[in-house]
Amino acid sequence: MQMRMWLEEGSLDRSLQTRHHQVYSTVSMKTLSLTVGLLLVLFTVYHSDASKAVNSPDFCCFEFFDKRIPKANIVNITKTHSQCSTPAFVIKTPIRLLCVKQSEDWAVREFVKRAQ
Repeated sequence: MQMRMWLEEGSLDRSLQTRHHQVYSTVSMKTLSLTVGLLLVLFTVYHSDASKAVNSPDFCCFEFFDKRIPKANIVNITKTHSQCSTPAFVIKTPIRLLCVKQSEDWAVREFVKRAQ
């Protein structure tokens, strides 16, 4: 009789609705927390990569041209960034860019001459 009265009053329906709402709210909060957490991680990774890019070299040489380049063919000569593994000069010719080690005397002389 007591169970029948509970069913008749609709208490069971309200109880189930309340329980469903609580479960839905918990799932929604977990989803929201996970989304916010992932966004924070992505922002942190992006920001740390961007800050590294500011302090890192734009261009480093890993293969080197080992012959002397005629002065007439040198359009421009610049040093690579100090953080590059091998110090080098990047020499622009009318055709292409060439990397020459900074240990090459002729390249050092040409760089100093053009820097003045």
